[in-house]
Amino acid sequence: MNKNLQKKLFKKYPKIFVESKLPPNKSCMGQGITCGDGWYFLIDSLCNYIQCYIDAELKFNEKVIEQVVAKQVKEKMASLRFYYDGGDELIRLMVNYTMFLSSRTCEFCGTTDSKVKSTTKGKGFGWIRTVCLPCHKRWKKES
Repeated sequence: MNKNLQKKLFKKYPKIFVESKLPPNKSCMGQGITCGDGWYFLIDSLCNYIQCYIDAELKFNEKVIEQVVAKQVKEKMASLRFYYDGGDELIRLMVNYTMFLSSRTCEFCGTTDSKVKSTTKGKGFGWIRTVCLPCHKRWKKES
């Protein structure tokens, strides 16, 4: 993900991305968010729901839900991976649903066009990504 989009997420959700300030040898978040820009909206929405839920439970129900802290956010096997500590069962479901949505959303442009599919680049065992047809053509040319 490009640095400007990362900075927006880190600034908007400082409690979730508290480890982004650590060096890469201390936390995987020190490497930044390692996926395409097309999943920015998914990550932004997920973090918004998580933080609003945690804050609302604390404010209105006095139920303490451990703050979610992102440990690593990346692409793996054509879908988003959001590794974290904290939260509860509802947050786990939010994360799982976002991972499901990522497998149907172009990692590069964010479209959910029906032509989005998982594909590989390279011979034999290549890199698997979820991309739309136009992005797939550009991605193949880069290799």
